[in-house]
Amino acid sequence: MPATPTGVQPTPLQQVVMREAVEALRLMDEALERKSSDGWALFHNKEAVDCYLNVRPDGPTWGMGVGLISAPVAKAMEVESDPAKRNIVDKMWMSSTTLGTLPSSLLQIPEWEVESLVYGQHLYKSPAWPVGPREAATLKLIVRSPSSGETRVIQRSIDVPGCETPTGYVRLKLDCGGFSLLPTSEDACKMTYVNILDPGGLVPKSIVKRTVPERCLTVARLRNLSERP
Repeated sequence: MPATPTGVQPTPLQQVVMREAVEALRLMDEALERKSSDGWALFHNKEAVDCYLNVRPDGPTWGMGVGLISAPVAKAMEVESDPAKRNIVDKMWMSSTTLGTLPSSLLQIPEWEVESLVYGQHLYKSPAWPVGPREAATLKLIVRSPSSGETRVIQRSIDVPGCETPTGYVRLKLDCGGFSLLPTSEDACKMTYVNILDPGGLVPKSIVKRTVPERCLTVARLRNLSERP
């Protein structure tokens, strides 16, 4: 269990959220290494984004996009957190409902400053017929490294009591999803988008092959918005 301030006793659900948040951060650390021995391989470069795929033996395909943004981390974060731009950056996103917020001081992670830790429910469009729309209950962790200036936004599926999947939706399992923004100068950064999930249900391979590389272009969409005056 990650460290908490002396005298503060988290609830059972908060303990789950904190534990899974630390695991999500570990998984992103591991993914960012992009080891070929772990299955990562460069698929193509499109719109100045390197797209890496990782075809899993159990079916799902993981994706990662890497590219440069000619804007500071703060500007990219401002764009990503703007609700009016959310469905441009993530074309599948429909809505998000925050179900709970943990005090950032409750979770202490070595070498990172915790800026935000919340959990909620998210609804996503169908990627293509005949696949149905997806739903996820996840935590969302935002951390910043004081030494490098890197900011990470990470999500991971958790069980939230009382949070039911709406009729007509399929619950996906997100092991680790989100992105890293690493400053390369005062006015630029490198973005790495990570999407490690099991979409749940039956998804034709033809749709997986088309949608996973497209999701890597989240980097290009955030770049286009962030570089505007």
